[in-house]
Amino acid sequence: MRKLIILLIASLLFSCSSKKENNKGNSTKTIKSENIKIKKHITNKKFAALLDKLDTLSLPYKNGCFGEYKGNNILDTSEYSFLVRNVWECPYRKIPTKNNFEIIMYLVPADVLLPVIRTYDLNGKEIDSEQMFFGYCGGEPSYYHTEHFEIDKRLNIHHIDSTWTCEVDSLYNDIDSTRVLKVKTYQWKIQEDGQIVKEKNNAP
Repeated sequence: MRKLIILLIASLLFSCSSKKENNKGNSTKTIKSENIKIKKHITNKKFAALLDKLDTLSLPYKNGCFGEYKGNNILDTSEYSFLVRNVWECPYRKIPTKNNFEIIMYLVPADVLLPVIRTYDLNGKEIDSEQMFFGYCGGEPSYYHTEHFEIDKRLNIHHIDSTWTCEVDSLYNDIDSTRVLKVKTYQWKIQEDGQIVKEKNNAP
């Protein structure tokens, strides 16, 4: 009887050990599959050279009107004129995607740095483009405006547009008790074909 009990216990221990080993194997495979690098054949050599120079933007990514853009961007775009719409656009980062196109974030100097998201096919031909800020960022008596955006890992772009208005006194000082906040939100999705489609917003 004792031998039978010992055999049963040993069998159970072996079974539990096997399950743990199998679970470890599955976890490792999942991690490896998530880290697979998608190889793409870029047909345009200049486009491929630009992508090689750009660092990859880590997602999720958040920034706003007065946020910092760390690292270097490419200031001389003369050899990439086929990509940019004007000489002021500076390629900043490439955005990772497993789809059969590429995404680049540009910075355009204005009152603040204006980020622009643009998608390209593998030949460097533009598919779609969307700027991230729409209004004047900053303020003056009776008015203040700011904008923020986020790009998540699923390539959804979330945008929040906030505007404060109020009355002023005879010296043009804000009267806090009259302050009103209006918030607009927008959302885009970078789809599998590279189109940047507005999905919803609560803006008038």
